[in-house]
Amino acid sequence: IHSKAFHASFELWQLQGYSVNPHWQQSDLRLTRITDPRRGEVLTFKEITWQTLRIEADATDNGDQDPVTTPLRLITNQGRIQIALKRRTKDCNVISSKLMFLLDDLLWVLTDSQLKAMMKYAESLSEAMEKSAQQRKSLAPEPVQITPPAPSAQQSWAQAFGGSQGNSNSSSSRLSQYFEKFDVKESSYHLLISRLDLHICDD
Repeated sequence: IHSKAFHASFELWQLQGYSVNPHWQQSDLRLTRITDPRRGEVLTFKEITWQTLRIEADATDNGDQDPVTTPLRLITNQGRIQIALKRRTKDCNVISSKLMFLLDDLLWVLTDSQLKAMMKYAESLSEAMEKSAQQRKSLAPEPVQITPPAPSAQQSWAQAFGGSQGNSNSSSSRLSQYFEKFDVKESSYHLLISRLDLHICDD
């Protein structure tokens, strides 16, 4: 990863990715997505896990007289990322997303220069995210084409709700309520650390 402010690299060991249901559990693949034909939208849920993650970032230019050159290094164990995506069924474009970055334990030793570098990285990433959000807003919304879910998916959700195919209106209403329960209203990013041990020291 390169930018005007920094460049970064990361390494992952024992990486696994799979589809999950809205409760973040592995299940029937047909239950890992929720399609609402009334909205013309579909929710999908993914989870990525790993045993070890190593991140290294180095500032390239901080724009002042005190250049930050100390690389920022971070190693974590047993983490996972949970991703929820809301897309249009018409063209599969992503409307919004929710990303949760979960770490069990994190031990981090920071020097003064590394702390300055981390603030510079955060500023650069924030600017990139703001530009991305502005680009999405500048795109004019397209008319939504209603596409009903596949019969197999309808049957699976009907069974999950305790209904039957014969009562399609009731099943459709329950499906809309279920979609609303897990709906991703807007894009968001979350970081959850079960235990953080942070040490800051002089160079």
